[in-house]
Amino acid sequence: MGVKMINPTQIFSNLFKGRKDAYGIYDPIKYETGYNTIKENLTLEHYRQHLEGKISLGVIPITPDGKCSVGIIDDDYQHKNKTYDYNKLLQKIKLLRLPVTVYKSKTDGAHIVVYLDNFYPAKDVRHILKKFAYQLCEGEFDLFPRQDEVPKDKYGSFINLPYHQGNTRVLINSEGKELNFEEG
Repeated sequence: MGVKMINPTQIFSNLFKGRKDAYGIYDPIKYETGYNTIKENLTLEHYRQHLEGKISLGVIPITPDGKCSVGIIDDDYQHKNKTYDYNKLLQKIKLLRLPVTVYKSKTDGAHIVVYLDNFYPAKDVRHILKKFAYQLCEGEFDLFPRQDEVPKDKYGSFINLPYHQGNTRVLINSEGKELNFEEG
């Protein structure tokens, strides 16, 4: 019996699932606002290109039926001319024993991620995220999914993924150490 090889890109894509018929791209040169929603199928190739740094991929965590398997708090407190204090955040997480993972965001804030074992109603996930954010964040924050439901003619909002170019927007472990893609 052969040994099954683990595909790191597949594992990464399984962590950040959502809509399959659309995704986001961040490219400040190509798009006026820097952000664009692409209304095409999201593939494993897109995740691979993101990890290689060829594109900056964002996923839309909410599915057309209003469910999600990942929730993210985008904490941008450092935009108030402050440096983000990851150690303070990690201490709060440890004290409260919250089941979250922290990544550096594109803007040097924090993406506080809750991975779920299945797809759950976005409304319920957002409710939990709000409770976590009120305990963890010191300023403005945003939640992903941003919507409880998505109208039939809309796609929802995307969030930029970690590990762009493999080692940017990295995971921060419970001791405050930044972990590259292989370590994370």
